[in-house]
Amino acid sequence: MAIHADYPGLTVEIYVDGKPLEEYKNPEEEDVPKTTTRHVECRSGAEFGIHTNFKAPFTPMNMSIRAYLDGMDVSRRAVHKHEMLRTTYYQRNTSWKDGTTMLASKFLFSDLSVGM
Repeated sequence: MAIHADYPGLTVEIYVDGKPLEEYKNPEEEDVPKTTTRHVECRSGAEFGIHTNFKAPFTPMNMSIRAYLDGMDVSRRAVHKHEMLRTTYYQRNTSWKDGTTMLASKFLFSDLSVGM
């Protein structure tokens, strides 16, 4: 559960098959201000979702949650102050417009190929 000391009450988890994935911190990575970095073990081809929760003592405010995968902005969710502390925000896909047609693609882990 990615948590940052500057944002108490905010949690972000990656879910597969209805369960949060175990997270790992790389002790060799340098800390970046206002950032929490965690790694998860992916399962090739598995669908995943990003679950974001705000609980007290987080101060409610209107905001937007943005998800970046492989450095690309793939999902945005509006968060409204009046419902922030009562709602879990799920991001499971990316969508785009192709002409007049809306398209969507689920978040999937790529196939992992390990060579020796």
